[in-house]
Amino acid sequence: MKCNYVAKVKELFNYDISDPATKKIHGNNVLNALNGSGYGTFKRNFYPRLLRLASIYQSESKSRKFILSALSKIHSNRPSDWTGAFSELAAIDHLNRDLFENKDILIKPISLDIDIDNSRTYSKQMGKNGPSNLDGKFEDDCVFFDVKCFKDNIDEVFQAIFKKIRIKFPEDKLMISAEYNMASQCNEFTNIRNELLGELSIELKQNKGIKYLRSKLHSELAYRILWGQGTQVTERTYNPYEHAQNLINYIFGKADKFVKDKPCFLVLVSFPWFNGIVSDFSQSNIKLYRSLSRRVFCQNRHRRIQLKSAIPNFNGKETVHEVSRCLSGILFIEDKSILQKTTAQFSTTGYFYLNPNALNRLDKTILSQYFIKLGQGGDYDDFEHDNY
Repeated sequence: MKCNYVAKVKELFNYDISDPATKKIHGNNVLNALNGSGYGTFKRNFYPRLLRLASIYQSESKSRKFILSALSKIHSNRPSDWTGAFSELAAIDHLNRDLFENKDILIKPISLDIDIDNSRTYSKQMGKNGPSNLDGKFEDDCVFFDVKCFKDNIDEVFQAIFKKIRIKFPEDKLMISAEYNMASQCNEFTNIRNELLGELSIELKQNKGIKYLRSKLHSELAYRILWGQGTQVTERTYNPYEHAQNLINYIFGKADKFVKDKPCFLVLVSFPWFNGIVSDFSQSNIKLYRSLSRRVFCQNRHRRIQLKSAIPNFNGKETVHEVSRCLSGILFIEDKSILQKTTAQFSTTGYFYLNPNALNRLDKTILSQYFIKLGQGGDYDDFEHDNY
């Protein structure tokens, strides 16, 4: 495989991310597309993003180092590396877009890789030592943010199981699909991962040629099995409001990134190659984003429930509402670089939701108008009149 990605990074950043010691050829969804002969739409959107980042961070040494680290992680076989790095690059490009479009709000690029004292976040309460690290900060008004990959972890669990199953049945060319409620909590499946693997292995050995199997370990789980070539149809259910309800602990699990004394927000990036759930069909994406944000910001406003009752590794005495007030907003970013065929400069869409109960509100900063722009094309809500 010719490593076009490595060559392009060397051209744009004058930086070599190859691995000469092992001469290992890496592969993942993004790398395979960038190094292959197809995926022209994706390449036409992805490489200009790198060019923009190279141009604005060429003289910012610490931020440039952060970018180079992300570029190196994309050149990795580990899903946790390349999905997170891809999300960071997409988010940083989106957040800096004023420098390329209007140039009327941002004065300079966003600072990246920021360390602050852990007493300013809930890092200690989450059992973490050392300074709190955040992905970036708007220097114009000291607004912090951290980027997370909004990934479909359930599908990742099943793909790992199916990979091991195919090794056990190498000659059968098995194609297996899981049917489940896509709004389920991931730990429903991760907690019984080995048991699911064992159950499926035994059933396939004992019932060669079986096409449908309902799991005895999870009431809402079934499998469609194709032996050899052919077409397979899978059915799954999904409710964005149920999904939002099940994701609340995911957000509060990031409390070590919530800044107590300055505005801060989370950035959650979704991309079809690592999130197959988020869809704009019937505006289910907006329903999910808005419902999740409002639950985090407003649901426990009048309740005195301690966060440690929901997040076991949180050892503080703060209530859910007290912790939630240290998160000023959530920005959801959808990366559409494999779909957008127009000549638009950016291939991301933002959906920004602000916390009306935040101690440090984003709509009270000098960048408030810019945050509205970051949600244009998608959705924006400050819940000012929906806070109950």
